[in-house]
Amino acid sequence: MIRFLIKSYLIGVALICLNIIVISPSLAADQVTNLTSTSHQLGERSNNNEITVTWDASGINNLAGFAYEWSNDPDTTPVKKKLDSNANTVTSSPLPDGTWYFHIRPVLTVSPFYGKTSHLGPFYIVTAPVADDWTPKPPTPGDSVTLSGLNLKQGLQIYFYTDPEMTNLKARVTDVFVIVGDEKHVSFTVPQDLAPGTYYLKLKNTDGKTGQVVGFEVESAKVLDVDHSGEYNYLDRLYLLRGLFNVSPVVPTTPVDYRDKLPVGENEDTIKNRITSLKTQILDVDHSGEYNYLDRLYLLRGLFNVSPVVPTTPVDYRDKLPAGENEDTIKNQINSLK
Repeated sequence: MIRFLIKSYLIGVALICLNIIVISPSLAADQVTNLTSTSHQLGERSNNNEITVTWDASGINNLAGFAYEWSNDPDTTPVKKKLDSNANTVTSSPLPDGTWYFHIRPVLTVSPFYGKTSHLGPFYIVTAPVADDWTPKPPTPGDSVTLSGLNLKQGLQIYFYTDPEMTNLKARVTDVFVIVGDEKHVSFTVPQDLAPGTYYLKLKNTDGKTGQVVGFEVESAKVLDVDHSGEYNYLDRLYLLRGLFNVSPVVPTTPVDYRDKLPVGENEDTIKNRITSLKTQILDVDHSGEYNYLDRLYLLRGLFNVSPVVPTTPVDYRDKLPAGENEDTIKNQINSLK
């Protein structure tokens, strides 16, 4: 009886040892290696919403296949076998916009039946239009603005709202310039009649996908700051008197050679061109349809507090107001130009 028990014990020990010998190779390499993506860069945005990954499982014994998952969680553990043991690559189905991770672990034929989970990510999928920045900042009405971002495609439309819920629409821009094949930059003109303030922009591509820009500030147009010094001052008055009225008063009392005061990058020709554009686009302050002597009278009164008689024969310009205009509205318009 004692001999039988000893023999049985020895046989049990031998079986245990055999089991250890069988199981240990699968535990020695129970995780895939060289897990990588052949279609995407980790941590970088992409509008390709189908991700391809590859791996190496050549060192895993007793391999039955693989369990894998795509998720928004970096620590997901897959539980369902989806691939056979000879697989070494997989491509996702089209994924929604967001942050994605890939998780894979071997399925084994012996206990513990699963290897360790390997994780790969993050992958940033962005198929909607995105504007990260813009120049100039802040723009003024009439400025050409360049947006920089992603998925800024031909046919993009831009909507200006005053509220984050995007219910109070103030303007829409459909004339957007896109460099074909770029999709990272677009240019558009801020509507000339857009009031100063902070706006929420909706960007809409022709495929219906939309993005949002928060905090798009529009400044009041300082159109009469013709030397771009940042303020309307006596130098601007000098330039305007010379360019608009062909007179050269001395302001202030002490003579100043204003040519020495030009800001960096400016010259007299560019300022002359700017004043010429003011005449045709903005300085028709009485809305008569042309820039003429009546506009000069209003501007001289409103900007310089003088009232010359133009032309030679005295004219009561108040009788010349276009229909619907009055002196108060014109004064307000001149003040906004400053």
